[in-house]
Parts: sequence; C-alpha cells; structure tokens
Amino acid sequence: MHRVFKALRHASPAARLRDRLPRACLLGCLLLVGACSVVGALYERLDLLLGLEADSWLDLDADQKSSFRLAARERIEQNRRDELPRYIGLLEIAALRLEDSPDAATLLADAESLRLALRDTIRRSLPMVADTLARLRPEQIEYFAEQLEKSNAEYTEEYLDVPPDRFRGARLKRSREAVERWTGRLDAAQRERLAALVDAIPDGSAAWNRYSLAWQQALLAELRAGTDSPRLLRLMEHWWITDAGMDPVYVEQLETNRGLIASALAELLPTLSERQRARATREFLDLAGDLRELQRPDSQGAAP
Repeated sequence: MHRVFKALRHASPAARLRDRLPRACLLGCLLLVGACSVVGALYERLDLLLGLEADSWLDLDADQKSSFRLAARERIEQNRRDELPRYIGLLEIAALRLEDSPDAATLLADAESLRLALRDTIRRSLPMVADTLARLRPEQIEYFAEQLEKSNAEYTEEYLDVPPDRFRGARLKRSREAVERWTGRLDAAQRERLAALVDAIPDGSAAWNRYSLAWQQALLAELRAGTDSPRLLRLMEHWWITDAGMDPVYVEQLETNRGLIASALAELLPTLSERQRARATREFLDLAGDLRELQRPDSQGAAP
C-alpha cells in the first residue's frame, strides 16, 4: 500500500487527482499500517483503474487510447461528483477524532468506512477496465502478462526474498514514515509503541502473493480465450470485490489484524503532543480542501 503514499509532485490536473485521492488512503494507514488487504493492493493500481497510465500496463494503440481516455474522463468525472464527497467527509471526521481520544471500536468503524469507500471506487472503475481488456489483441495480452510478471518480481524482491531482520526494519520504517507524514516526528516512546503495534501483526505477504498470482492467472486465461467484457467484469468483481479465492484463514487473520491495530492506536493517539495533534488535524483538513477543490467544475480534474 505504501507505493501510493507519495507527495504531490505532478503538475497536470489528472496527476493531481491521481495523487490527492490516494493520499486519502493514508487515513486508512493509521488503521491498516503494516497489514495487507485486497483494497490496499488494488488501490495501488488506481492509475490503471482510472485510465491515467494505461500505456505502462496495456500498450494500447491510438484508437484504443482514445476510447480508454474518453471512458476514463467520464469515470473521473463520476468519481469527482459522486465519490469525493465521501472521502472529504471521512477526512473531516478524522480531524474531529483527533480532538478526542477515540476508543478502538470507533477507530475500527472509521477504518471500515474507508475500506468500503475504496472498494466502491474500485468497483465503479471495473467496467471501463473490462471493456478495454476485452479489446486487447494477443500481443497486447502478452505485454500485459509481462508487466504483471515484472510487478510480481518487484513484490517478491521487496517482501518475500528478504532476510527477516531487514524485512522488519523496512516494515517499521514504512509504518513510521506513514504516521509521521501526518504527525511530524514521533518521539522515542511513540516510536516504540508503533514498533510494538507493527510487530504484533502477522506477516501476510506470502498469503497475499498466492492470492495475487491466482487471480492474475485466472484473468490471463480468460483474456487468452477471447472472453467478452461482461464475463471479464464478473471475473474481476468475483476476485477483487468479493475476495473470492483468498485463503479463508488469511481473511480471518486480516479481520484480527484490524482489531489489533485499532486497539494499539487507541493507546497511541492519546500520546500525541499538542503540536502533533494540531499538525495532523491541519493535514486532514488541508487534504479535504484539496479534494473539495477538485469537485469544482473548472478544476479540470477529469482530464487524463
């Protein structure tokens, strides 16, 4: 999930939407940090789902690009109109939460609201992707397969083929940076609390990788067989929205992880200093303002 946690650094309106909206996912990081989830991993592919960087995945020709960009423009406009208000509301709630010391149940409920919002964003984006995938030529399907293989190799290198001590260090570093993005530097005691939080979460990298490889193979098999768009859409919804194919033990562990994180953060948040709390509140409200700006008709946020 951490790959979407990037600072704003692109000038185009489309890139602003791509970067600002994923930043809202950092709200979920406060409750899902260090854990793995279907929504988190799929949100890394928002560029593809919104049609912003389809070339890097699909190698579309000029006509395909034109069709995809039109669909993406409509999808982003829908996102701006129908979904950004939900994210804005979640960010404003997060800012209000910092004025109190919310309990674990409240934090868990907020995290679930975000998870469902992200899942809905993905679900609404799938028809556009299914239509485009159904029109791929054989050589483009193989190009897509190659890009998936490269992504898998990167995941293996970063999460699976790593010595335990280095893996733990990287995990702690990513988690700390995600939290400090909102609060500023944590003190030694706070970092120790965060480290304990992350260490308490079982590593699900291998289970996630098995699931990811399974849905990739299922999708590629359908593409190579010439499956039409409606069937591809049902397949992606089956795997990506309903969590089909995921190990039930892993699904149960994810639920347990969310409870562990909520409980630990319920202990961590009261330790924030006045300065840290003010900074986090400002960051949440500033991001809500960014998203509200993108709602304006003249923001050109829908141009891919």
